[in-house]
Amino acid sequence: MKRKYQSGDIIKNMAGLSLLVQGSNLVPCGTQGRNVTNYQVTCGKCGHVFSPTISGAFEKRKSCPGCEKQPAALKTDSTGTCISICDIGMVEFIREFQEEHGESERAAVRYFIDTVKAHLSKDDPIAETMTEESVLAKVRRSTGKKKDPMNHGSSPQKKKVNNLDRVASKVHRITADLESVQSFLDKYLPGYKIVLEDI
Repeated sequence: MKRKYQSGDIIKNMAGLSLLVQGSNLVPCGTQGRNVTNYQVTCGKCGHVFSPTISGAFEKRKSCPGCEKQPAALKTDSTGTCISICDIGMVEFIREFQEEHGESERAAVRYFIDTVKAHLSKDDPIAETMTEESVLAKVRRSTGKKKDPMNHGSSPQKKKVNNLDRVASKVHRITADLESVQSFLDKYLPGYKIVLEDI
């Protein structure tokens, strides 16, 4: 049975994070009319407010996006407003998080979004437009796991193979007798002659 928490409880989770429960509310779950308790939790160290979640999710949380330093992928101006998010830096951040914590790609993407939002002001438009699906699609396009519409439905690796097939199909095959070799040379390398030497 999942443990119930009350407002004001301080929780030390498995990763050593100190989390403060701010409140809870019941949320309908599924079609059977069942309710699940979602908790509003903040980090005891930096004050970062986590999105409302069930108790099991924050008990297993491995790190806090607010305590994490600003991702290198996030480029900001002097006022802290987002200028851009570098796709290569985003992929590196997500892959490093996966390796370090043994998380899935989707969980690492969620953490990246939380970390970016933790380092931006609430009214920054990028915070509203960043969705899990859009970031995941960018990561998969960058790593070749998603088909790119610009490649006419083929992945970058498949396009390279198709190009090699096209080049290979243009290779001229000739029989190995002297006359056919000489005619090939006359056609493609005029001026070259076959010279037979006795050894």
